[in-house]
Amino acid sequence: MAPNATGIQGLDHDRLIGLCLSLLDMASVVLHPGGSLLCKTWAGSLSQRFQKRLTEEFQNTRTVKPTASRKESSEVYLLATQYCRRKGSVKP
Repeated sequence: MAPNATGIQGLDHDRLIGLCLSLLDMASVVLHPGGSLLCKTWAGSLSQRFQKRLTEEFQNTRTVKPTASRKESSEVYLLATQYCRRKGSVKP
């Protein structure tokens, strides 16, 4: 999934992180304990907020930059593995 790009870097970043956060909110419904999540993002002001949430809900997180990605590109992939529900998170 990806949001429609506007060409306004800050707005596009905010929308993409919003989409990633929504996906993370769904984790308790779609992921089993031990599951993984991979999100493509662009480095920006809200990236740390998303990374913090990942570290709260997954045992392992890391940033991955594929070799095929241009060096000057701000795109990164955040890989989170070993899902463990947050305390207070209830599976519907």
